[in-house]
Amino acid sequence: AMFLIEFGEFLVGHGELDRAEAMLNKARSFGELDPALHFATGSLWMRREDAAKAISSFSRACELAPDDSSAWLFKGIAENVQHDFDACAASWTKVYQLYPNFMTFDEQHILAWIADAELLAGQRDRAKKTYERASKAQPHELTYQHWLAALNEDDQYEMLEKVGEEAVSVGLASPHVLYDLGGFHLIMGDFRRGQSLLRKFIRSSDAPDDLVRAARQALLQKSRNRRQDADAARNLAIIAAVDYRDGNYRRAAEEAERAIIFDRKQELPDGESVLGLASDAWLLAEEDERAITTARRAIARKPHHRSYDRLLHILMAEGRIDEAIEDGEEALHSGIRCQFLLVSLGTAYFLAERWCDAVGPLSDSLEPAATIDTSEGLEPEQLEVAQGMLELARPRCASPREQ
Repeated sequence: AMFLIEFGEFLVGHGELDRAEAMLNKARSFGELDPALHFATGSLWMRREDAAKAISSFSRACELAPDDSSAWLFKGIAENVQHDFDACAASWTKVYQLYPNFMTFDEQHILAWIADAELLAGQRDRAKKTYERASKAQPHELTYQHWLAALNEDDQYEMLEKVGEEAVSVGLASPHVLYDLGGFHLIMGDFRRGQSLLRKFIRSSDAPDDLVRAARQALLQKSRNRRQDADAARNLAIIAAVDYRDGNYRRAAEEAERAIIFDRKQELPDGESVLGLASDAWLLAEEDERAITTARRAIARKPHHRSYDRLLHILMAEGRIDEAIEDGEEALHSGIRCQFLLVSLGTAYFLAERWCDAVGPLSDSLEPAATIDTSEGLEPEQLEVAQGMLELARPRCASPREQ
């Protein structure tokens, strides 16, 4: 059986997957208690891009050989492919617990993997602490870059400056770190330090071209006059809108966020923060968590009905109904009352089966009072859906037993 397993692994490594499967099936006829059999089978399924079956096989290997760090590692890789980031972080944490039994990578790499998975799982605070542990274990350029990005997303600017300057001082500042830190100093008014970091970034041999162009523009504008910042921000917002129109959503989001470097109050024509455009673009780029974070940043800078409406839609699509309700109620309390928002909040109540709570905003959206903004009317399909939800919610509110 061991020969069959080893030969099967050899065939998997050389891409002969059908022959490999035949060999592993033969090995299985001798019994299924060898963890190597399940590890090889998991590798086969990974080559066939079936992460779900790979997870099942690697999980069985981990059960049979709980101290085999390689099985936990590849289980985490499969879970990462499957976007089960919580499970992935747990698997790689197990690898770290078995360290130094696992010698293929060093401690810093394992911790950095765990932090990346925690960040993708939405465990932002844990991820930042794990990045810190990774940098202490063995400072690494990529760890600093990811750690700084997490701090930047959460607007933790004091810590961002500390970590970024530490990376620069030990010579481990990647081009992205130089760019983010330089932009931060420009925002905070430390133009000399900001310009110094951006010039260093531009000289980096592996600096991304699009960021180099933005950095050059930032240096040009900042070296002149702060009064010209608003013009630079408007230009970037226009560029972002063009990229958005052309379907270059990631670039549009990045350009819109750069506009904030020049003018934190930069707005779209309808009065919403330019970060609203960035949030839409991140959503279309399938970066849902960044879309949520950016929408919240837009609201923090200037509460606007479109920012709230967008945030509620993303949260409901993610199944985070309670958060959608909380944000919708916050919008109403802040004085924002428009048809779009009322329908979104009513929908969130409806999905949470809070029938009586749903009736109010849905009714108000269909028969708006003078205090409700109707400048952007609802489409007929939206009105029809709102009417349908209202007709279902009313009798259930009146007769709770029918729920």
